[in-house]
Amino acid sequence: MTQLAETLDEAHNRKEEILHAAYELFAEKGLARTTMLAVAQKAKASKETLYSLFVSKEGLFSALIHYRMNQMAELTEEALQGLPPDPRAALEQTAHHVLTTLTMPSTIAVIRIALSESHQSPDLGKAFVEVGVKGVCGMIRPRLNECRRIGLIAYADQDENDLAEMFVAMLCGEWRPLMIIGQMEPPTEAQISARVKRALDILLKRLA
Repeated sequence: MTQLAETLDEAHNRKEEILHAAYELFAEKGLARTTMLAVAQKAKASKETLYSLFVSKEGLFSALIHYRMNQMAELTEEALQGLPPDPRAALEQTAHHVLTTLTMPSTIAVIRIALSESHQSPDLGKAFVEVGVKGVCGMIRPRLNECRRIGLIAYADQDENDLAEMFVAMLCGEWRPLMIIGQMEPPTEAQISARVKRALDILLKRLA
């Protein structure tokens, strides 16, 4: 590894350490009561480093959402490696990983923060929608298109983005709002599998 590569790798690791520290503070105190100084201290970084990387606290939170979405995408793609080239199986497996990630306590904590702060910081709400919601639908959409390609579903008159949003809404159902208000524990693997199968069966019947 060259010196430049080592430097870039160290910078990437440092950024991840700061994002992890920021997440813990945001989850514990909320965005409004978390300062950049507190994040810097927890990450054992200087404020100058923090501001050079993220510009502002809102920028830091936006980067955190991007980081979470990239993690989800990487985990989903890794899980799909080695699957038989069956579009239905790929859609089911993708949906399973998406729902698993969306109902993780760490994801719910980020959603709580975005919802609680979006009225005071519209840019945060916009970042959550642009990166979070659209990012999830972007993982589902190619799988739906493959199912359409082989004639498993048909939706010529329906926008593919709307269809992806509808399917994600079917997956989450009442679970996510209940978890956000603290009225539900994270679902088990069996519950997630059953929810995915039910949503997929409904989708295929509607669009057959």
